[in-house]
Amino acid sequence: MAASCKTKVREAIPYAFKPENIVPGEASYYATTFIQDGDVVPVLARVRDGRPILIEGNDLSFVKGCTTPRIQASVLDLYDRFRTTHPKQKTGGKFEEVPTFEVLDKKIPEAIRTSGGQVVFLSSTINSPSALQVIADFKAAYPNFKHVQYDAVSYTGMLLANEASFGKRAIPSYRFENAKK
Repeated sequence: MAASCKTKVREAIPYAFKPENIVPGEASYYATTFIQDGDVVPVLARVRDGRPILIEGNDLSFVKGCTTPRIQASVLDLYDRFRTTHPKQKTGGKFEEVPTFEVLDKKIPEAIRTSGGQVVFLSSTINSPSALQVIADFKAAYPNFKHVQYDAVSYTGMLLANEASFGKRAIPSYRFENAKK
């Protein structure tokens, strides 16, 4: 029997300007950190042709190469088709593209100065000292600027309860191997 179905021909097009460190089809590995909802795990990201394709546990760390399904699935967050790819600004209730991030960067300080009210930057928890320093410097330059950190899954209640009960603001780490049988 012969199939009468034809598939679309897809041709591979070489780079017009190939990045220096990329060999087409060859995977590269980058050590990075997965941070989400209180989890901080050292991982390796496998990248092929500039695109992350796999997240694995870093076997040179305390996780010894292990990950969770949530960490494995985090690579899908990098391929969100609704993710913003170009800078945009809201003008008259409608979002419009801005030519470059440099142009947008010049507009933001002026908009904050002329806002006449409180300007709030809402982010998830930031653990990076350098990012926090940039935010602190920005806040020092603009007194009406406020940084609010919010996580969809928050451990604030547990932290406050442990501080009130035990005098330590911490999330417990249980050692079940030491439990009596």
